[in-house]
Amino acid sequence: MEKLKMLLTLETAIIAAFTIAIAFVWKDVIIETIEHFVPPGEDLLVKYIVAILATVIMALVIYFTQKTENEAEFVIHKIEKIRKKP
Repeated sequence: MEKLKMLLTLETAIIAAFTIAIAFVWKDVIIETIEHFVPPGEDLLVKYIVAILATVIMALVIYFTQKTENEAEFVIHKIEKIRKKP
């Protein structure tokens, strides 16, 4: 079980690194899109709104990922108990 937790931690770290790399790639595209559609002078408010929406969406993604991981661990524990019974 410890090996599984170590692998999950490693997987999480790798996914986080790729996520940061992807965010840097998209950053300029998002900024240019905002500048294209938002009138001058209102860009700061729109940037705040986009940042808040992105934060909420990512928080939900993290929550559901963690929930799924916890459910998977629960199922693994149940399977291990069933296998150990004679």
